[in-house]
Amino acid sequence: MPNKGWLRRFIPSILWAGIILLTSLTPGSDMPRVQFSDKFAHAFVYFVLTLLLARAWLKQDHKVVWRNRAFLLAFIVSMVLGGVLELVQHYIIEGRRGELLDIAANLGGALMAYPMHRLLRGGSFT
Repeated sequence: MPNKGWLRRFIPSILWAGIILLTSLTPGSDMPRVQFSDKFAHAFVYFVLTLLLARAWLKQDHKVVWRNRAFLLAFIVSMVLGGVLELVQHYIIEGRRGELLDIAANLGGALMAYPMHRLLRGGSFT
């Protein structure tokens, strides 16, 4: 019998994705000016999203396939979201532009989540 509490496991990642959507879809004129590299912010945000998604899939006890591919699924979802949002910023959101370096920072953050994911699975860094 499938576990009906699966949605509860994804609430943190859904909320975090909502924050990403809110900040990514805000017009440029409404965005605060930051004093640090926004690439660090991109990396951090997608590190957290990937980790939250991977952890939610890791806890899926009724589907071994999901647990074995938790990080890969989380990584793909994070990268698709990040790529689509950069395109939306570039072509639709006034005062914003999508950047390849932002996508690279998203990718870097998502990849940095892998060692933490391994630790959560009970593995080591190697």
